[in-house]
Amino acid sequence: PVIRASLAAVLLASLALVGAARAADDKPYAPIPAEIGKAITPTPDLLAFAAKVRAAAAAEDVEAVFSMIADEVTIVTTGISVNSDQRIAKYGPYENAERALSDIGSNFQEGDLLAGGRKIDIGAVHRKSTFEVIVSSIDAAEWGRDPLVKGGFCTYRGARWSAAAGEKAGEASGAGSTGGWFVEAPTKVFKSHAPGAPTVATLKPGFLYLQGYLPDTPEGWMGIILPTGGVGAVHQTSLKRARTWGLCFLPNVDGGWLVSAFATSLL
Repeated sequence: PVIRASLAAVLLASLALVGAARAADDKPYAPIPAEIGKAITPTPDLLAFAAKVRAAAAAEDVEAVFSMIADEVTIVTTGISVNSDQRIAKYGPYENAERALSDIGSNFQEGDLLAGGRKIDIGAVHRKSTFEVIVSSIDAAEWGRDPLVKGGFCTYRGARWSAAAGEKAGEASGAGSTGGWFVEAPTKVFKSHAPGAPTVATLKPGFLYLQGYLPDTPEGWMGIILPTGGVGAVHQTSLKRARTWGLCFLPNVDGGWLVSAFATSLL
């Protein structure tokens, strides 16, 4: 499916970025100031509506999903590196359900589609992408705000930062183009993943930090380039990606809800 192919492409790109960091000098850099969306607790009626949207998407019911989407949809696109500009685009209003879902899904397409000797219905492929994004986003929801989606109740916590600041941090650290990570509370960084390893730094909320290479780091741990230089180990449960996939809801005039925005992260 397109979504899995897109995620695989992003993963491969991420691995390439980490590979580049292996050769980096890991010099001191200024963490990237970022506005991080707050975590929220969804109300029972929002959860019920999200479940209804998910069921319609899982059934690939074009008209039902379309009926629960706002007349105009916001698409927030974030690149995989901190030196990429974040883009916001408005789609709609639409009168045709198939066209609306095709346009939304096209924003989650990574690379070319392989025909394999047969004709491909591009619109159908993109609509399926929309369904897959809705289902996976609601299933893995970590409810929060996105500073780029005003008033939205989102299945993720978004972040807003300056691409210029990201470029400067990447150049200063020697890491180049890499992804950013943030923490929700002051978080210790250890010299290694070994039990009893000394603390070498503390990451603070409100900033993005760069991923670095730390030899022999096991699954569940990640190397983070320290603002003072060098690389330390952080448990992945304490880190959140700055790039996100998901969707946001807004209350409508009738006291219900509508899907109002989608977030995507592409190369």
